[in-house]
Amino acid sequence: MTGAGDAAATPAGASIPQLNLDLERARLEFRETIGAIEERMNIAARFRRWREDATGADRAFPAAIAAGAAIAVVAVIGIVGAVRSHAR
Repeated sequence: MTGAGDAAATPAGASIPQLNLDLERARLEFRETIGAIEERMNIAARFRRWREDATGADRAFPAAIAAGAAIAVVAVIGIVGAVRSHAR
């Protein structure tokens, strides 16, 4: 990728068509970079894409998280109940 301050990318005596080509190339690189940044920052779209591509066990992953959370809540309630009854 050429930077804006890259003097070697565009010689001082370059023709107008060459400068236009260099400018379009820089614009294209900029658009690609911005697109890649937007894709990385858009978590909802990434999750949606992951859900569309997921099959089998991959789709069960959110259900496994919910089941694990439910088991943890039941365990905490049981521990708190046991501690309270022991303290009496």
